[in-house]
Amino acid sequence: MKGVNMADKLGPTFGNEVHAAGLGGLPFSWLPSTGEIFGRENLTTEQNTTLDSVVAAHDPTLTAVPSSVSQRQFQQALAEKGFITQQDALDAVRSGKIPPVGQDFIATLPPDQQFPATMMFNNPIVLRYDSLLEQFGIYQGWTARQMDDLFRYAATL
Repeated sequence: MKGVNMADKLGPTFGNEVHAAGLGGLPFSWLPSTGEIFGRENLTTEQNTTLDSVVAAHDPTLTAVPSSVSQRQFQQALAEKGFITQQDALDAVRSGKIPPVGQDFIATLPPDQQFPATMMFNNPIVLRYDSLLEQFGIYQGWTARQMDDLFRYAATL
């Protein structure tokens, strides 16, 4: 494509987007520098349609999503984005007190998941793809992109 910077065709988040669309592990690959996708013949029509939508929605300028941030970064990001108060963030970092939104989420879980969720909110490292954190994001009404953006932001703090 003349005039297009092909080096930016498929950025570092494309693999995560493919996985989030349910296409992870399927027999195809891509070349980030040109945007070429190989092995489409191995996909069903539905899978190719899904892949086309991932490509269309892809923003090659996004930075990679950090796989983890510190509890301090996570709590500060939540506070700075208005999801919790600054005092809630300070209490979480100083004493491990789970902010009200976290407590409310934990209360909705089955009893056998409440302890692991409590531990997640007290872990010094917050893992982006922890299944309980994914559930917390859904509870908050966040899209995967919003959670990714929160982690990108938190990593800058």
